[in-house]
Amino acid sequence: MPSVNSKPFPIQKLPELAFEAVVRQISTRERLSLTLTSKKTLNLLLALKFPKDQAHTIHFEKDSYGFMALIIVKDHGVEKAHKIHFGCDFYKRGRKIEWADNVFEDWSAVSGSYVEKAQSAYRKIRKLFPACELTLRFVNSQPEDVLQILNAPEFKTWNEVNVYESMTPEAIKLIVDKASLQRRIICHSSHELPRDFYHPKAFDFKVAQYSRAKWATVGQLLSIRGVEMIGLGQTSLRSGDVRVVLKKMLETDYEMCGRLEISVTGGYDQEEVMGDTLRFSVWNGEESTTFATTVVQMNTKIAEIHVFRNLVRICMSSNEDDHKEARRMLTNLRNIIRIDNAMEGAEPGEKRRLQMERDYFNGDLQDALNAFMENRRRHIGNFEFPRLFI
Repeated sequence: MPSVNSKPFPIQKLPELAFEAVVRQISTRERLSLTLTSKKTLNLLLALKFPKDQAHTIHFEKDSYGFMALIIVKDHGVEKAHKIHFGCDFYKRGRKIEWADNVFEDWSAVSGSYVEKAQSAYRKIRKLFPACELTLRFVNSQPEDVLQILNAPEFKTWNEVNVYESMTPEAIKLIVDKASLQRRIICHSSHELPRDFYHPKAFDFKVAQYSRAKWATVGQLLSIRGVEMIGLGQTSLRSGDVRVVLKKMLETDYEMCGRLEISVTGGYDQEEVMGDTLRFSVWNGEESTTFATTVVQMNTKIAEIHVFRNLVRICMSSNEDDHKEARRMLTNLRNIIRIDNAMEGAEPGEKRRLQMERDYFNGDLQDALNAFMENRRRHIGNFEFPRLFI
């Protein structure tokens, strides 16, 4: 049996292209281990350009015990990807706590705040593990820290901010100042803003989720434009307020919001929400799904509205290939309404012609309804028969 060569592989002595080819084949954890072998290897790795295939989350926290900055690196888009944690100084009653996988101290050898240490370390991390997605997570962060973090060049490319408890309205406003349609803000249920909170850009994010949003007003929602998703929990908005927003979402010639979720207060009232629309609904226990459009055709928009108890989710689409059976049904309903109006006061001969036309649309409506129900049963299961609103 041939002997096994136990000598270490001289990776540092490889030519530049060969070194890069080898390093690109190893995992992120192996890449991290390689950085710890020597400063020379670390510098060699820092000089390379790796693909932007990682997702970074930076957790900032400050409380009465001390400070923390935790940088988490994982493969982007992989649900159960292994995470690498880099922890900054965290002092708890004078005792320093060490983190697993901690190379933070060596990579943040600067005097200054925990934010400045995080900046120093992240300059190396983002070169070694380039990211296509950066999330900032704030817990108990003070306005001065939030401002320093958001203005840091190392963190300015953030895609998402997560907000947790004890963040002041002033700190939230600093985040919202940076709103754009390429960014997301998630305010979790542990965080509540006062009723008098206001910021003109609160809904200018690609995605804006506020778990406690009693401060949100109809006026703010009517101004949204080009937004992918807005989620509002625990609001002061009532069914009549949702009706005003839904009406504008259907009538405008531009996209206001792809998906709007609102927890209404005072109970959900379907007629109050959708009284201005042409619609039909299906029920499955406590849940209902309604497809709605304008009574008089103004554009190609259709709203798919899901309701469970007091939670209303409105999904808008202008694509005529979406919800074909539902669109066909609503078009027939619209034609039937038009004919019914025309038959009032019409001459007998004209009435007979209109009745034949009505019978045609009614037959096509029934065919579309049968196709719609068959498709729903195939994908969802049995539920109550739909109700048409004419």
